[in-house]
This record gives sequence, C-alpha cells and structure tokens, in this order.
Amino acid sequence: MLIVWKGAASTTATTKKWGAKELVGVIVGTGVGCGLLATIFLLPYLHRKLILDDWQLKWYDVFQGPLLLRRGEVPPNQSGEEVVQDYYRGHKTKEQLESEGSAVMNPVNDVEHQRVAKADGMKVESVNGDRVSADAPLSSLGAQDKSLELTAGKRDGPFYTPSNLWYYFNYYFFHGVNQDVVGEQNKRSLLTGDLEKMHAQAKHFDNKAEHTYSFLQVLVACTASFAHGANDVSK
Repeated sequence: MLIVWKGAASTTATTKKWGAKELVGVIVGTGVGCGLLATIFLLPYLHRKLILDDWQLKWYDVFQGPLLLRRGEVPPNQSGEEVVQDYYRGHKTKEQLESEGSAVMNPVNDVEHQRVAKADGMKVESVNGDRVSADAPLSSLGAQDKSLELTAGKRDGPFYTPSNLWYYFNYYFFHGVNQDVVGEQNKRSLLTGDLEKMHAQAKHFDNKAEHTYSFLQVLVACTASFAHGANDVSK
C-alpha cells in the first residue's frame, strides 16, 4: 500500500495514472497472495513446531508446506535443546525483585534518597556496587560506569602502544557493534531508569505466543521505519 499509494521513485509515473480500482486491486491482491503463502507454508510449519513440539524441525522445512502435516509422530526430545527459546530468561519476575529488595524497594537507587543522602553527607552506593561520595553530582554515577567501561579492556602501558590504540579505535568507532544488548538492559541509571523492573512488571505471555509474534513485531517495525523515514537515507 505504501509503495503504490505513496509512490516509489521508480514507479511514480506509472502509479499516478492508476485509479482507485487499480490501487485497491494491487493492495488487496498482494495481501491475499501473502496470506495464501502463509497458509500453505507457514501454518503447517508453526503447527509442527508449536503444537507438536517437533524438536527435529529445521528452518528450511518450512518450504515443505502441507507435506509437514504428513510427518509421523514426534520422537522424544533427547537432544536437550529447547524447541522454543525462553524469551524471559535472564529477566527476574516482580516477586524476585521485591524479595531481593531491588528496584524501587531499594532506597539506594531512588533519586530522592540520593538527594537526602547528599544533604546529610552520607555515602551512597552506585548501581554497580562501588561506593560513591555523596558530594558527587547524580550524573557522576553514570560517568563512573562509563569510565569503568572505557578502561575495562585497556592494556597496561602508554596509550600510544599498538594494543591500546587498537582498543581505543574499537571502542570509539565500533562501540555500538560490540554491545551486549541483554547485558545493557540489566543496568540501572538515572537516564534509562530501571529496565529490569520494567521487564518484571510487563505482562508475560506464553513463550510460543512470543515466538509466533516476534516475526510480526520485527516486520511491523521495519514497515513503520520505512513509512516514517521514506526520504531518509539511514532508513
């Protein structure tokens, strides 16, 4: 719909001549065609994987389509591998956070408590477990984490040694490429808030539902990005 209605650069001259019938025909026809492909190939694959827990299924088996429905019974899973990954692994539940006294239950991570501690001349503990002076500004907590992150992989010796130059080059130019996304979500800061608490309070669904809709979530994000920044080279 976005391409034929809003118009891609290579088809603008053609689509401008189209009327409502042509536009609706292309849009509905494409939708019906994709729906048929999903019904023929994707649904048998999902049925085999999610309903029957077929642990022997490979991604390329999706091209077998209806033939997957004629497979025999699924043998017992002796591989020890999960059929569907646990999308909540690594994230604590709300009960676990409350029992550990973390999230907002922990006054050390509360902004107001840090201000009171600073006024009283107390020592407060940062999110990474290091002691921070109460006289330091709140922004220093994030700065300290950044400093520790910067020096974590640095070698001993002057900065101009080949190993250190290579380290700084990778840090400043490929810093985002080497990030552990899951690890970053476990950090707490005044800028990002408590992401662990956010995950814990979010509604949890069955992992098979998460698996089914994760593809659609990525697809919708790509489509929204295309629609929002159709004139943006970075999109």
